[in-house]
Parts: sequence; structure tokens; C-alpha cells
Amino acid sequence: MVGTFWVLRGQKDGGFAQAEELKGTDGKILMVHPGKEELTTLERAQNTCTRPFAADWDKDGDLDIVTGNFHGDLWVFTGEGPGKFAPTASQVTSADGKRLKTARIHSDPYIIDWDSDGDMDLLATCSTGEIVWAQNTLNKKAPPGTAPKLAAFVRLIAAPIGPRTGQKLTGPRGLSRMHVEDVNGDGKLDILVGDRYIGGGELRSDLSEEERLEYKKISAERGKFSATYVGQRNAAIAAHRAAIQEAGDLTNEEQRALYTRMVTDKLAEDEDYQAAYKGLTECNEKLKPYKVPLFRTGHVWLYTQK
Repeated sequence: MVGTFWVLRGQKDGGFAQAEELKGTDGKILMVHPGKEELTTLERAQNTCTRPFAADWDKDGDLDIVTGNFHGDLWVFTGEGPGKFAPTASQVTSADGKRLKTARIHSDPYIIDWDSDGDMDLLATCSTGEIVWAQNTLNKKAPPGTAPKLAAFVRLIAAPIGPRTGQKLTGPRGLSRMHVEDVNGDGKLDILVGDRYIGGGELRSDLSEEERLEYKKISAERGKFSATYVGQRNAAIAAHRAAIQEAGDLTNEEQRALYTRMVTDKLAEDEDYQAAYKGLTECNEKLKPYKVPLFRTGHVWLYTQK
């Protein structure tokens, strides 16, 4: 979440040294947006949930780092010798200058010669499980050190459609990470995708009629508490946003302090809000026995290339 990059250096005995944060050639911690006391919302999103891939991006003999992030775009740190990287990241764009961005958050890049034409292409997935490809159209005679000339993203695999209750999963369910390999040895590259899956939470199918009626009764009570809770919270947040617009140019720190005063502290002192929060929490606990327990797991999916 911090947005730094870590390396475990290999040792001769097959083990690894203790993890250390990578630094740029300026001696400072490597980050997409480094050394800023205040970051915009966009910059914070581009700094967090980094997903690095190391490859010789520009074919100059040095490893570069291409990284995804929470925001869904991609950045590259150019290699400047064995294990060294330029301190300033450049945003990955297509040949026409448009930023390359996945459909949703958590961009995960993979650098490989996907079309077997001798140069590095860019594949990526994201939180939806969609997989896209940006073809490298750089002239093969371009000198070493020239960054790839990428086409716009083309969809290779669409985001799987979420299953209805009781249906089997048909593809990755979120926070996807990918790996490309000829898994079945047929000479064609295949795609492995790992995911995160959260299941459960639906109404149990074995409830008696009496239990169903009790569930509806508690749900109706919960709805009343929820209306008060959500309504007052939304009103406080709306007032905070209006105050920011009226105040004009506030720093991030000033905006956070205003939020604490107008939202967090105000709601903490509001008896109706606190009563609604307590009632909502109690109802949620009462409803748990009537639902399938929540669980978290993950899968590995294989897409074989035809």
C-alpha cells in the first residue's frame, strides 16, 4: 500500500538476502511520486498497490521496472545498470500519446513477446479479470534504449460475467494477477490468472418458514436503522464537501481536519446517529445465523491459446 518496491537478492547458496527497499540512482526510495509532503488523490492512487514486472523494456541490456497500481495505469522506471534505476518514473502511453490504462483498478502488467515477432509487448489484467494486449510496433531497426511503440490496448479475454447464486464460477473474480507460459507444451503461450474470491452472505436454502418470517422481521427493523444511519452520514459528508468548495484552496491536511470536525466528530456526538449505528450492528449480528457464512479464497485459472 505504501508504494515502494522491495527486492530479495539471490545468494550463491540458493537462498535470499533480507528484503530491502529499492532506491533510485539519487539514493532515495523508488516511488512513482516520491518526496512529496502532499499528494493529490490521483497521485496517491498511482503510488499505492504497486505491481512491478522486471524486464528489459527498451532492449539496452538493463532490467527496467514496469509497474501497475491501484489507479489502473502503468509506469516505467528505466534501468541504469545492474540493479540500478532512474529515480523518475514515466507513464506508459500508446504511440499516439494516450495513457494506457486498464478498465478498472489494480493494473497488473506482464511484459512478453506475445505475437512472436521478436519484440516486447505489454499484457495487463486488472480487478475485473479482463486481459488486454498492447502490441509493440517499434521498428526492428530502432537503436537499443528506444522505448516500445505501443498500440492501444486490445481485449484478449473479456471480464468474466459474475455467477448468480448457486451457479458455478466461469472465470477470475477480482484482484487478478497473471503469468504467461506455454503450460501444455504445444508451442503457444497460455495465460494463468490468480484471483481473490469472497463467497457466502446469501440466505440459507434450508430455512424453515418460521425462520424466513423472523428473517424478514429483523431485516425490516434493520432497514429503519440503516435509513437513519445512511441519511445522517450522507448529510454530514455533503456539508463537508460544500464547506470545501466555499473555502476554496485548502491543502489535503486542512481538508482532512475539516472532515474530522464536520463528519467524524459531529456524528460521534449525534445521539440519533449513534443509536442507529448500534441498532444496525445488532441487527446484522441477528441476521448472521440465517445466512451462509462469508468465506475468502482464491483460484488459479488457465486460458490455453488455440
